[in-house]
Amino acid sequence: VREVRRRGLACGFLTNTTSRSSTLIAQGLCDAGIEVEASQIVTAARLTGEYVRATYPDARAWVLNHGDVSA
Repeated sequence: VREVRRRGLACGFLTNTTSRSSTLIAQGLCDAGIEVEASQIVTAARLTGEYVRATYPDARAWVLNHGDVSA
């Protein structure tokens, strides 16, 4: 990650977790020594929400999940 940033390249993180928010994941990575902002993390919940919004713009959806995926 340091080398990617040193070269000035964009850096992001993708996860398939559905039980933790990007904020919690970012905190865990920072605690492990990897400086990252929550906005750099793309979760399965976020991608699913974006897909549903784009594909079914007038639909209503209810999220059923265990864990904090909102922040």
